Amino acid sequence: MKTNHSKLWPLIVLFLFALISCQEQAWYEHYEDSGKAGSEKTMMEYIKSEPQLGLFLQMLEVSGYDTLLSVSQTFTVWAPQNNALSGIDLDDTTTVTEIISNHIARYCIGTSSTRSDKVFMLSNKLVSFEGNKFGLTNLVSSNIKVANGLLHIIDGFVPYVPNIWEYTGRIPGLDSLAAYFLSQNQREFNLLESKQIGVNADNQPIYDSSFIESNRYLTERVNLNNEDAVFTALFPNNQAWHKSFDLIKDYYKTTDADGGWTKQKSLAQAALVKDLVYLDNFKEKGIPDSLVTSSGHVIDSAKVLFQGAVSHDASNGVIYVTDSLRIPATSSWHIPFQIEAEDNYYGRTSLNAKLYNRTSAGTSVSASGGRYLEVEATGTTILSKTYVDFPIPDVLSAKYDIYCLFVPESVVNRINPKPNVVNLYMSYLGPDGKLKNNVSIKKNVTIDAEDTTLVHVTQMDFPYCSVLDRNSEISDLTVKLRVENAVTASQTRLYTRTMRIDCIIFIPVED
Repeated sequence: MKTNHSKLWPLIVLFLFALISCQEQAWYEHYEDSGKAGSEKTMMEYIKSEPQLGLFLQMLEVSGYDTLLSVSQTFTVWAPQNNALSGIDLDDTTTVTEIISNHIARYCIGTSSTRSDKVFMLSNKLVSFEGNKFGLTNLVSSNIKVANGLLHIIDGFVPYVPNIWEYTGRIPGLDSLAAYFLSQNQREFNLLESKQIGVNADNQPIYDSSFIESNRYLTERVNLNNEDAVFTALFPNNQAWHKSFDLIKDYYKTTDADGGWTKQKSLAQAALVKDLVYLDNFKEKGIPDSLVTSSGHVIDSAKVLFQGAVSHDASNGVIYVTDSLRIPATSSWHIPFQIEAEDNYYGRTSLNAKLYNRTSAGTSVSASGGRYLEVEATGTTILSKTYVDFPIPDVLSAKYDIYCLFVPESVVNRINPKPNVVNLYMSYLGPDGKLKNNVSIKKNVTIDAEDTTLVHVTQMDFPYCSVLDRNSEISDLTVKLRVENAVTASQTRLYTRTMRIDCIIFIPVED
């Protein structure tokens, strides 16, 4: 049977209208019962009619928020009485605007609201609102309904407290840090939000352009502009910034071909700021003996870092300003790292070999991450060398002990495992900036048949760094380790020609 829904629509519409009307009536009755009715006046009209809000009215006009509160959108306003604002300089437009934005929120938020006790203000700040308290102020009159929202009158005002990101440009002596943060601003064309309005003489589209503005430090490091998080920041003043930069820049020496001073400066500055922020408020909870930075690095003896630093309370934590950064190089930028041999992210290459990603699970051998690279030699003549080249990222112009960890054949053959023999070579930039390609480091190194073998390849002080930045290609890496099979086809009775490589390890050496 076919149902004629068209006859039901008038009843449905009537029901919805009645439901909405009841909800609106309940809303108005709720606030009439708990406060003072403001009739049909808009928010601005009501504020103008209240002599006790005269200074607040002037501040609305100075800041331009009077225009916003006159429109049909819905707002809640916490309006301070005149005596609470008597000390405010109305000629200081910035301060006036910040205070006003800290007392207005979108939507209706009454004293009996079921919303969170934290209210998100137009200032992007979170202010507590519980019972008869707004921040630390008291409600004098509450839930006054007006045509476009609710008004509460309070006996004080909630000061605008900058967050850590905002404070950077306000604390004297942080000019160098603030300039770096500013340099990370970026503006990108937003094709999806841009509207084509025509074409040019070459028939190329012309757009009414829209752009996305962001800051790389906030998006890639840590969002210090987040009001719903708590941080401790250790910020260097100008003296500490320059002293630290002069130290760190020598770890990022770069050839002209690789970007020169521009890249060196950029990498050194990024290293300087990478471990300045920590989760939690140490001023409230105390400075721990060791801490984890927002980059995930662990710093021991952390209390030394904050000695002599001056604290500044922010809306999302605390800033300590120091005249000396004491973060150890080996806890921050010059740190140990390892490359998993089975990981091909950095463009591993090979010759005369078949490569397999193997697992050590279920064996008596423990490989890093439970996996290793198996390199099966395919060459049959003495001239058919089998090798694997491993590009190494994040090598600084500094000294390292370099190791290569091998997995024994017993991982697959417990009955009669055989040793392997390898040759090791390094590629790197020499002091003259020219590539030294496949320099022989060690010959005929025996790899144990039963146990893992950790080979100390060499200790090397690199004249130039090999670090990728956003302008680099993986092929730009200049440091490489070559692992070459040294077992010939005629030696297979005593040795295996299959290499099993676990990882390559770089350990920093600080003189």
